Amino acid sequence: MPARLEQYPDAISMLTRGRLLAGDHRVKIAASDEVSLREAFVARGARGFWQEMQSQGAKDALKSGSLACRNCLPAWEIRKTHWRN
Repeated sequence: MPARLEQYPDAISMLTRGRLLAGDHRVKIAASDEVSLREAFVARGARGFWQEMQSQGAKDALKSGSLACRNCLPAWEIRKTHWRN
């Protein structure tokens, strides 16, 4: 993920495009996820972006029934966790 704030809007667009190209269940909610990410970024900056990404990941985990473990985290979550520490 980008470190500079001006790159976040492009990253949000790329995330949405990736979700649409993946063809998974997220295709149905990709647009609403994009709006949520943009609103969180505008309201709270990079922290809001990452909080919303975490929230979306948690929703997906609950829907799929997957367990939350470090080995199950998406790559962006591992990088974010590593960067923060």
